[in-house]
Amino acid sequence: MEHYLRGVSANGPRLPLFSYSRPSPSFSARERSDKMALNFPDNPVNGQIYIGPGNIAWQWDLVKWTQVGVGSPQQQSIQINGRLTLTSGVPVLTADVSAATTIYWTPYQGNRIWIPDANQVLQCYVFNELSLALNTTAHLAGTNYDLFVWNNAGTLQLVSGPAWSSATARSAAISLLNGIYVNTAVMAGIASGNVSVSVPAQQGLYVGTFQTNNAGQTTMSMNPAAASGGGVCKLLLWNNYNRVLIKGTTMDNGAGYALNASTPGYARSSVNNGIGFIAGLAEDIITGILHWSCAFAAVANSNFSVGVAIDSGNTFNVTVEMRQSNGAASWSQRGNTPYNISPVLGGHVLSSMIAGDGTTTVSMNNYADGWLSATFRM
Repeated sequence: MEHYLRGVSANGPRLPLFSYSRPSPSFSARERSDKMALNFPDNPVNGQIYIGPGNIAWQWDLVKWTQVGVGSPQQQSIQINGRLTLTSGVPVLTADVSAATTIYWTPYQGNRIWIPDANQVLQCYVFNELSLALNTTAHLAGTNYDLFVWNNAGTLQLVSGPAWSSATARSAAISLLNGIYVNTAVMAGIASGNVSVSVPAQQGLYVGTFQTNNAGQTTMSMNPAAASGGGVCKLLLWNNYNRVLIKGTTMDNGAGYALNASTPGYARSSVNNGIGFIAGLAEDIITGILHWSCAFAAVANSNFSVGVAIDSGNTFNVTVEMRQSNGAASWSQRGNTPYNISPVLGGHVLSSMIAGDGTTTVSMNNYADGWLSATFRM
């Protein structure tokens, strides 16, 4: 009699999640009989969990299977206990990391991961932190790459997939298998050391996406130092699992500058008055605030516009707000313009935009405190 790890086939609804308690010190005759009939998985990975007859949980330690508890099936969604990060052992970044050359998949709120096997059945593993060293040849500047965890002949690996064909389109598809995203077809992957691997179809667990800022580098610059024209704010690592709210802010602390042109353009004509970001799936709304200040002369009906654009330097395609002088007196003003953006896929840039009325000159950023913020789930 053969007993397999509890799971679901490609046509099944979902897997049970198991909670463990200490086993009884003795077994019934039936339990002893079932125990003798165990059929453990072939080529197990260190830490792999197997649920045998009687819901008995076993764990592989590279030498032997050891009973570690009694599994109590609960019909819940599978939990993937990990996050991508740029600092080893820090699953949720609280400090900027620029020019990072290594990406980590580190445990977060547990250390379990479920990966499809050759039969498209999800297998549970206990894992330690995995890493991927980026390569200047394999990971080109300004390019998107997906990240996967897979079982490479008994060893869990974090690998990158092929370069996306554009900033917003994959070259290698991902698709759902029993509710989790995997590589659709056989995939050419890159492991640490620029080692090429071939990940069989539907055996790589999709864990996120990153974009390079330079060849072999990525960054999470959430709060760059303020600068005239804005600090370089880029959030280029996106998690498919266990996303948290991350806020990016670019601040322009330069002196006031003249605005007259009626054509929309970057604030202070600087692309750094913007926020670059990546999203591996179009699932989350983005919210933010544009903070601005200006000084008006006493000219009736003079006006200016402020707003936000996505992937554009000459239009207000997200939000716009116009302010107009009554001409009675000169005045200065600060304001906050909120905005939100529907979910988007891929790499994008949010920009602070301005436009004058083409006639009257106004002084923008006269309080030297302009900023653009955006909050993402990443």
